[in-house]
Parts: sequence; C-alpha cells; structure tokens
Amino acid sequence: MTKPQPCTKFRDAGTVEWIAKLMEETNEAIQEAYIISQHEQSNKEFPCEAMNEVIQDARVRLAMELTDVIHVCVSWLNAEGWDEEARGDPASAREREERGARVLLRRRRGAYRADRRGRDEVPEPRTHEALGVAQAARRQHMPFAP
Repeated sequence: MTKPQPCTKFRDAGTVEWIAKLMEETNEAIQEAYIISQHEQSNKEFPCEAMNEVIQDARVRLAMELTDVIHVCVSWLNAEGWDEEARGDPASAREREERGARVLLRRRRGAYRADRRGRDEVPEPRTHEALGVAQAARRQHMPFAP
C-alpha cells in the first residue's frame, strides 16, 4: 500500500490555516458519511439495486475524502518537522541516531547550515520528553511566540 506523501503547497501555513484545512477536509468526509447513512436507511425501507450502486459510489467518495484527511495530517506533520522517519518506524531509529551524529559532526566542523526558516536544525527527539526540549530549542530561534 502506498503511504501518503506530504503536500508542500501549505508548508509555510500557520496553525490557523492548517486547522481550517483539516476542518474543511473532515467536514467533507462527514458529509459523505451522512449521505451513505441516509441512502442505507432509505435502502432498508425500499430495497433497490440502483440504490446499492449509489451507496457504493458514495463509499468511494467517502474513501477519497478520508484519504484527503490523512493527506492533510501527514502534510501538517511534515511541515512541523515530523516526517515519516521522525514519526516513528522503530527500524528507522538507528537512521535517526546516525543523522543526529552527522549533524553534530557537521556542527563541530562549522559546516552546519540553518534550515529554511533560518533556525538551527534540531535533531528529531527520540522520546516524548525530548519533544518538549526540542520544541523549546526551536522556539528560542523563533522571532515570535507560537
């Protein structure tokens, strides 16, 4: 199964814009689910083959809308610096540790560059406790409080 790829169109969007996009996609999924519910209720009262096709088409639209919700979530996580590798595959933990070691080595050599926002890159945290430390480190380089 193909994993959802993050969209970079809204990469620099603020939190409010991400919330609005997530709400929009979620509402569209809810509308499709409601349509399915109504059609199924109607089909129970008056069974019809044509209605089964309508319900199946609505299920396909619901699947597409739910995929859009997942896509927004993955894109938002990626924009926050939580790419697939950082979110969690235990097999990639060693890769994260190696990347952190490379960052430290480059930093020591003076060849370390800032990320696209001009902040020093902070290695991805390995635990939930480290997440708070990493977020605090990122905030130190932000010109305003989030």
